[in-house]
Parts: sequence; structure tokens; C-alpha cells
Amino acid sequence: MIILPDPPPEMPPGFINLELAAKRDQTVWFIAANPVWLTLTPVQKQRTSGGGSTYINLPPRPPQKLRLISMSASQKPTLTDNGIEREIDLTLLGPWDAQIDLGDWWRDGEGLFYEVLEMVPFNGYEVRALVVKKGHG
Repeated sequence: MIILPDPPPEMPPGFINLELAAKRDQTVWFIAANPVWLTLTPVQKQRTSGGGSTYINLPPRPPQKLRLISMSASQKPTLTDNGIEREIDLTLLGPWDAQIDLGDWWRDGEGLFYEVLEMVPFNGYEVRALVVKKGHG
């Protein structure tokens, strides 16, 4: 005799919206447990007269309440940035409506330079970015 499990119940109308709202709330609470206020400076790629390109700073974004999550030595992925392999140092986490983009940067109170090298695909309830610390560059 083969016993099959009961089929999963149908999701009630609006359940996905409730789940998304709960995940958004949990993200805000997680950030609130250890927040940092950051003013990110976005950049824009611009062509130079010689045919190359450079990045120019745009006006800073408004300060945002975010969370920095350190990567352990065993989980640090590497990315290639302009031909240079870089180890990811941090994950930058924001609520679903945070304004974070590739290339955004900031300096901390000690003058250390941080740059967003990769955006994690958007999931609807949080914004995550992978960040490198470049020293006093």
C-alpha cells in the first residue's frame, strides 16, 4: 500500500502580499538591531575625449539607515574589478526601497573608502549589495 501525502493547501488570496510584507518588516527589524547611517555617492560612466571612459561622482543620495554584514574569511567571494581581483568584505543590506546601486561609494569616519561592486538580484523585500573596502584610496 502506498500512502501519498495530502496535496498542499491552496494559498489564500493575498497570502503572497502578507508574506512579502512580513519579510519587509523582518528586514527593517534586522537592520534596526545594528544600523549604520550612510550617505552613498553614486557614479556615472562618462566618455573621455581620448575615447576611454571615466567615472564622475553624482550628487550624494540622502542618508539611509542600512546594515553592514561582515563576510567571514571562508565565505568571501572574489570579483574582478577593472582587471583586478577583489575580495568582497561586506554585504550592505537595506530595506526593499533603499537606494543603492553599482559603483556607489562612501567613506567611514576614519577615511576608509568603500565601494559597491555587485548588486544581489532584487527579491522584493530587501536590497543587498556586495562591498569592498579599498583603504584610503
